[in-house]
Amino acid sequence: MATDITIATAAKNAGFRGPEIATAVAVALAESGGRETATNTANANGSTDYGLWQINSIHTDDLKIGDWRNPADNAKMAFRVWTRQGWNGWNAYKNGRYKMFVPRGQVAATAVIALDPFGSGGGVDTVTGAVTDSLPGVAEAKQLAAFITDKNNWKRLAFIIVGALMIWFVLIGMLKQSGAVEAATKVAGTVRKVV
Repeated sequence: MATDITIATAAKNAGFRGPEIATAVAVALAESGGRETATNTANANGSTDYGLWQINSIHTDDLKIGDWRNPADNAKMAFRVWTRQGWNGWNAYKNGRYKMFVPRGQVAATAVIALDPFGSGGGVDTVTGAVTDSLPGVAEAKQLAAFITDKNNWKRLAFIIVGALMIWFVLIGMLKQSGAVEAATKVAGTVRKVV
């Protein structure tokens, strides 16, 4: 059985945002009881519902995008159905049964968003349940540390600085040759005398 956090993480990673994450958790709990392998064959039209979000077999293209038993894949399927139909695609939403799970959904969604406030990809791994690296700026800090410790980068930086200094001295020399520096000095002296 999937934990509420696992369901919320799968929903967030599939594309649900803000309060929709809590609703997604509540709908999944109402539809499947949180069981990844849940199936329902009691539909009047003879179709079958699969996984956490009970994706109906009429959605054949959605079911093809992955393993419906995998929370992450089932969430992607649910997100695709939701983008076309909204929550009215689920009986548990239409009949209001999902409402009893909304508080659990809100807690799980809040936890997942807190683990990854800037959407950097952290959260809870939907397979292992392990908390993944979600602190903002961690990846950037690692890149900066790698850049700083690479000796070749220091050589490149020294080359750039030396090159910039050489260009500066060449420009100063050209200005001196053209007399622009002396002219600017005379103008500045004249302005001082006038003032």
